[in-house]
Parts: sequence; structure tokens; C-alpha cells
Amino acid sequence: YDLTGVSPSEEASYSQDALYSLVNRYARPVVSLLLRFVRYQEKQFVGIETEPFDRIPIICGVPTPQEAGADGLRYGDIVGRSRDRIATSRVGDPELVAEILEVAAEKRAAEIVATAQRIGLRLPDDAQVRFDDERRDFFGER
Repeated sequence: YDLTGVSPSEEASYSQDALYSLVNRYARPVVSLLLRFVRYQEKQFVGIETEPFDRIPIICGVPTPQEAGADGLRYGDIVGRSRDRIATSRVGDPELVAEILEVAAEKRAAEIVATAQRIGLRLPDDAQVRFDDERRDFFGER
């Protein structure tokens, strides 16, 4: 790749609000993202920083225009990043789908436990151990 960077006028054309609106026209639930400008090898680059999903995976709620071609998203597509590789792509691999769903389930379970603890419910001391054992059995990790 030839890293050319962006010109000052191109940099000025980027807007956090416009980017947020564009991405979230297609994403359900909305994606938290931050526009970043990065200097590298005396050139200016544009980056987009995102956070992992909060509660449920981000799903394409509106298909992208046909002009996007093969890179476009269809209704229901999930775009993800595996723990094993640094690449963002449409999720088609069953193992990656399972990984995403597992993360979503863990986040939801943690949220439920935190809510229960906030309202005064307490788990038995061995509850975490039992939960971990059941999870390993379910996923065949024993």
C-alpha cells in the first residue's frame, strides 16, 4: 500500500456528526464511534475508533446502497472482528457467530448479576463456580 494520507482540505471535510449519522443509518443498535486524526510518517490520516458492542451485536438494519457492491451490507448482516485476527469483515463463519453470541450472552449475564446485586440480592458463594462449570459443559470445554 502507498500511504498517502489526507490533505488539509480533505481532513477538514470530515465531521464527527456526519460520520455518526452515516454509520447509524444502517446499524442497529447505534454504534459508538469517534473520528480520530493521526499523524504518521509526516502525513495525516483519518481513523475511526469504535468500542465493542454494549449489550447485543451490531446488526445491519437497513441494507447499504447497491453502489457499495460486494462490500455492501444486507439486512441482518453482522460485521465483526475476531479475537484471533485483526480484520473487520462480514460474519459468515459459524465459529465467529458463536463467539459473538457468547460475548453477548456473557455481557447480558453480567448485567443481570450487577442489577441483582444493586437491588440487594446476593448470590451464594459457590454460584460463580457452578455457573462456570455449567458454561464449560454447555460449550463442551471439559
